[in-house]
Amino acid sequence: MKKILIISFFLISFFFNAFSQKITNNSKIYILSCSPGVELYQAFGHTAIWVVDDSSNVNFIYHYGTFNFSDPDFYTNFIKGRLDYMLALESYNSFIHEYSSDGRDVYMFELNMSYEKKQKLFDFLKWKALPENKYYKYDFFMDNCATRVRDVIQNIYGDSLNFAQIEIDKTYRQAITPYLQAIPWTRFGINLLLGMPADKKLDYYSAMFLPDYIDTVITNSVLSTPQGEQKLGFDRKYLIKSDFKIGKKPFFNPVNFFWFLFILLSVISFLELKYQKNFKTIDFLLLLITGLAGVIMLIMWFGTDHVSTKNNLNILWAFPTHLIISFLIFSKKFELFVKKYILIFAFFNVLVFISALSFLPQQFDNAIFPFIIILIGRFFIFNLKSASFFVSGCR
Repeated sequence: MKKILIISFFLISFFFNAFSQKITNNSKIYILSCSPGVELYQAFGHTAIWVVDDSSNVNFIYHYGTFNFSDPDFYTNFIKGRLDYMLALESYNSFIHEYSSDGRDVYMFELNMSYEKKQKLFDFLKWKALPENKYYKYDFFMDNCATRVRDVIQNIYGDSLNFAQIEIDKTYRQAITPYLQAIPWTRFGINLLLGMPADKKLDYYSAMFLPDYIDTVITNSVLSTPQGEQKLGFDRKYLIKSDFKIGKKPFFNPVNFFWFLFILLSVISFLELKYQKNFKTIDFLLLLITGLAGVIMLIMWFGTDHVSTKNNLNILWAFPTHLIISFLIFSKKFELFVKKYILIFAFFNVLVFISALSFLPQQFDNAIFPFIIILIGRFFIFNLKSASFFVSGCR
């Protein structure tokens, strides 16, 4: 009981200190840029604001994009895109201990600010961290830990801030790909679910959704002052330096897997035609998996609040109706209908394949192309195995 009281006293003291204090002219405010970690939610890095003033005993880290794992509806709300994220207030020692333990780099960049702006920023963060203000609806591309820091800085400096207009020749999808090279199956799943919004071209402003990009932009940005142009901040330095590196792409990745599957199914299909066999189970599984993928894409498109999963052109090859057809494939009653359906989609997938390589406004994951080839091949072979279909279809 005594231990609990002591801990409670320190926690109450910490939060009272954080919400009530003023800072002095000796205070400093830093933007912290944290390198990626091993967990998926750490894969893209992190951005935070550090307020330190030894004269006032202030040493706090404010960072957006945090969430509560203990929320009983965490997974449901996360999938639906309705999870409340928040601005977290953390002590410096706690924050540094976590990132040191994870082996992640942390860079600090001191902002060039007048005392009035420092106090204004500190007051804003204290107000924003209050229980009634700290929650917000998260969007991975548009409203995350990095974009929130960008917006806070912009609001404090106003028109005097000139962000460095660095050249970015990438889309959102292309920008996140390097961070997922060590987890290619996760990257594959993400690319399947992301729609056309992820293929919008980035500029210097929108690129700041990634901590690495906001770090690059702000360290090269300037302020317009009566005394002339000044740097937004001072030298960028290591706060924590580690030896952690993003892992390399493993050999067992979706691209290699689907090309291997293509070779395997090519051999099976050859033997199937040569010995007049009919392995419908293969076609059943392909239709089932593809149909299920299409249903999930539809749910993410129309059944969630995620903006980035809407208008998903992957549904062109992953038609949800394939799920129904997969269960009709063994039926004699629907045999002719199924064969015509599959032949139509064989030709349609050829068009999808050509379009995806040339002019579709959405970039498909590289692993999708061998899979589409598999679908095309199996769909044509499905009809070649029955000459009666061509006779019936020409009457």
